[in-house]
Amino acid sequence: MLKSLLETLLSKFLKRADTEFMASQPMAGDYAKRIDYYNNYIGDMLVANTAPCNGWVFVTCGNFIKSAMLKNNRSGISVRLENGESDKNYLQWPHLILPCAKGDSWQVVIYTKIGQTEGTVIRFIPSIGG
Repeated sequence: MLKSLLETLLSKFLKRADTEFMASQPMAGDYAKRIDYYNNYIGDMLVANTAPCNGWVFVTCGNFIKSAMLKNNRSGISVRLENGESDKNYLQWPHLILPCAKGDSWQVVIYTKIGQTEGTVIRFIPSIGG
């Protein structure tokens, strides 16, 4: 019943072509098909790479992070986190996620505190759809 109600509501606001367009938009795919670039990297990072297919760059930073930035160089979309002006408070295991189309170059810049004990992981997760 809920499904038929939802279909009725959507048919009032969306054309058939719009629903096909929406269904073809990319979503994060199977985690098992991920591509690991770095695993438990400790220290400052300046990494650039190219997306092998449509998908998502997924960064899990380690502990004691001063700042972290992930940028899609073609679109200019970026995500940036900073610890602020205090040298006493550091970011702990922040996550950065950004979509990339096949061939897009992306860049990760991370600054850490000396003495970091848990490192950064960078992965690419291919998308489904799109």
